[in-house]
Amino acid sequence: FRLTAGRVEDTHMARGGLTFNEEPMVLSFFPKGGDTNMAVQGDVSFCTLSGDTVVMTALKPAANGLTVRLFNPLDQETACTLTCPALKLSAALTFTPYEAKTLKLTPDACVPCPMDEL
Repeated sequence: FRLTAGRVEDTHMARGGLTFNEEPMVLSFFPKGGDTNMAVQGDVSFCTLSGDTVVMTALKPAANGLTVRLFNPLDQETACTLTCPALKLSAALTFTPYEAKTLKLTPDACVPCPMDEL
């Protein structure tokens, strides 16, 4: 349990709540096969979001790509850019207040994902 006070306009509250409730995980920093040089070839994230408002709540494998879920926790419109260097994708997105979007990422496109494909 944790109680944190702040301004309503503070965009970091939702992200802080998700981080606090997230279970720790262990990741291997070395690729399969023992080639340790690949692990240090630049600090490139798999996916990034511009801005501090929109949060990524899920990223999971899907048929022919990945499914990503994004959420705007504020009561105002916001915009962000989702960038995925590994797939060579970049998408500009706009969100209405409290909107959640589910997107399918493939090597060719970033498109809205119908709920029946989740």
